[in-house]
Amino acid sequence: MNVSARTHTAIAITALLIGASAAKAQETFATLIENVSTATVEAAPTTIVFKLTGRFPGDTLADAVRNAQSFAPNLRAALKEDGYERAIIRVTGPMIPNAGTKSIRIDAEIRLGLGTSSAEGTRSTAFAAATDTISKIAANLKCDLDGPTLDVGDRSALENKAVQRAIENAFTRAQSAATIMRLEIVSVDRVTVVSITWHDRPSQLQQEASADRIGVTANIRIAYLALPPDN
Repeated sequence: MNVSARTHTAIAITALLIGASAAKAQETFATLIENVSTATVEAAPTTIVFKLTGRFPGDTLADAVRNAQSFAPNLRAALKEDGYERAIIRVTGPMIPNAGTKSIRIDAEIRLGLGTSSAEGTRSTAFAAATDTISKIAANLKCDLDGPTLDVGDRSALENKAVQRAIENAFTRAQSAATIMRLEIVSVDRVTVVSITWHDRPSQLQQEASADRIGVTANIRIAYLALPPDN
């Protein structure tokens, strides 16, 4: 290689090094802004839910099953007699805990419609009356009673709304942090839904639930990528 060729090669290598150095100097790294957020949305409940558990002993398991056969028809007859013939009933069982027992269990879920009348006291009165009736039926059938709980037609839609609201709340706070650091949020790195909690039992202390409203709370963890603004 002659002197001229070596000179040109050296110039080319130097230019590449200078370009790499300049690119490195201009390289920027995104900052991760992490945030936690909670949001609760509410809706008017449309359904009252009760769960009954009956236990039926016998000299043998076969006897116990025969003793339990009248449970479902007796439950339906009692509901009809008390004016709840439109109740939705789902009976599960008989369930055998283990081979050594001489007792079986039957579970029943009762779903009663809760009207949307806005007259003061109407929904609460209907809720109380339904609870009184199911409590009486459970006692007559010698069942354990769990409830009442309240429900809506589409739980997923309300949960999604709570998650969206939590994300909106998180962005507002993350934007404030980015502004202080003189950064701009450019994208979402990740979102983790930590928990979804329903407030659907009037006995809950964490948040009020009533015949007029129930709620669902979404807790999320979210991380944003932020960069210095282009000047």
